Amino acid sequence: MERNPLKEIQPNGALNVAKNFEELDEDDQLHYNKLLQRAKALSDQGYIPKALHVYHKAMAIFPTEKMGRRIKRMEEYLQEHEGEEED
Repeated sequence: MERNPLKEIQPNGALNVAKNFEELDEDDQLHYNKLLQRAKALSDQGYIPKALHVYHKAMAIFPTEKMGRRIKRMEEYLQEHEGEEED
């Protein structure tokens, strides 16, 4: 089931997201934490593209600067190692 953490759309079309983690409802908090655990496990196992996909899902629920930096580093890594074979 796809979760939508966006609670409303402002008149100018901008989307509202929670400013604090505590503002998320309990289901979104649990889903977010599970996504982070899954992404970290995938990354630790070397599945960077899959981990990146999961981090993007988590970012959609609760974006943070730290996660944005992590995603950027992973994308840069993938670009640098493009064409290399995966195990």
